[in-house]
Amino acid sequence: MRRKIFIKSGLVLISFLFTLLLFEGILRATGQYIQSPLYIEDYRTGLILLKPSSRMKVKSGCFENEIVTNRYGFHGSDYDQLRPKGTYRIAILGDSFVEAAQVPLAKTFPVLLEEKLNHDPGRRLKYEAMSFGISSHGTYASLLYFKYFATKFKPDLVINLYSYNDLADDLLYGRPYPFNEKGELMTDFSGQEPVLTDKIKKGAKNLLRKSVAIMTLRQKFKQFRQPKQTSSKPEILESTLVDQLWEKEERILTEFKDIAENSGAKFLLVSGTESSQVHPE
Repeated sequence: MRRKIFIKSGLVLISFLFTLLLFEGILRATGQYIQSPLYIEDYRTGLILLKPSSRMKVKSGCFENEIVTNRYGFHGSDYDQLRPKGTYRIAILGDSFVEAAQVPLAKTFPVLLEEKLNHDPGRRLKYEAMSFGISSHGTYASLLYFKYFATKFKPDLVINLYSYNDLADDLLYGRPYPFNEKGELMTDFSGQEPVLTDKIKKGAKNLLRKSVAIMTLRQKFKQFRQPKQTSSKPEILESTLVDQLWEKEERILTEFKDIAENSGAKFLLVSGTESSQVHPE
């Protein structure tokens, strides 16, 4: 009896694997599949990065582009952590405006800034403008990207591109949430190295992500379960809510400035806010 059950189970498993492999082959041959995710999770900090050292095609209704990532997981050029002598380094942080997945690497503004500075005939230093931008996050996450990634390059200047939706990303939709139960800003994630089970899960996820069949079925299942949204995340916050949140946002910005200056860099806050977001009329 047990032998029959074992044989039947084996046949079912073989049939399932054969069907999955056939589906995988059809999807790859036709190109009608959902690509594996562009992003991975850094288990030490919980931050999201692009897949390092990759070329990934992204496409939406209004653009199509190939993202070129460096070894650290950002849409940008590769730089050694050791700063060459006579080099002035600029670390640029922010959300999708800095990540710039919509344009080729050569047209991203950190690359254009670096080229412009180095074409100045009166310059005495070589300039490196390094991008640490990742989409869909606010100032708090930029602070963490700076602390755990950008500081390794010892920048001379830190530019944080501030967008109006950063306020909501930080304090309404932000992950991880910036304040603990005591109301203290959380910036220390040291000592949170992944345990063995986390490493096994990460390896299994990376293996499964290589299958276009599994990723397509997973995405279709998520779309089936997810209720249709009647409204998207608001771009304009009520002025009363802004007043309530801005005090906490100032604390995040001040902490960011202090961390940057304590690392030996100057801090520059640049507004990328559009006038229509402040004055809808």
